[in-house]
Amino acid sequence: METSDIAGKTLLRYAVETKSEAIIYLVAKAELDQSGVKRHVYHRQLQTAIQEDCDFLGKTVWNHVMDQCSRMPQDAVEHQLMATTVHLLLDATCAALSRAINHVLIKMEPQLRNDRLESPYILAHVIVLPPSRRLTYMGLPVVYEVSDFKAASSYSVQHRL
Repeated sequence: METSDIAGKTLLRYAVETKSEAIIYLVAKAELDQSGVKRHVYHRQLQTAIQEDCDFLGKTVWNHVMDQCSRMPQDAVEHQLMATTVHLLLDATCAALSRAINHVLIKMEPQLRNDRLESPYILAHVIVLPPSRRLTYMGLPVVYEVSDFKAASSYSVQHRL
């Protein structure tokens, strides 16, 4: 393979192109293990998953985030940083899903089950159920609620903390 083949691509993007889940997982894990500030890596990896439409990478990122949340010490500063990270990732995931189902979407809400950082999900208010309804998106559960009200925007963020 010539270097021009991978010019401008990160190792993670190249791994995504291989479509090998093992390679994607190993590269994502190696990036996390080598980084000091994981929240920046989580965000970059999730953006790559969304841009490349790689659900497996998105699921891998969310699994790492939820694992980190479940092992997190009760330090207030660490908890707040992780909460901010989870909300940023949830917003990015919701925005991407809203683009995918915008023809039936009224609004999208990122949610935390029982207000726990390690239990995020997406609540999608829709006019009708989409014909090809995704039960998960980037590894997060998607709950559809058929609503009869109209909203001005197709994407709304309401944090419940």
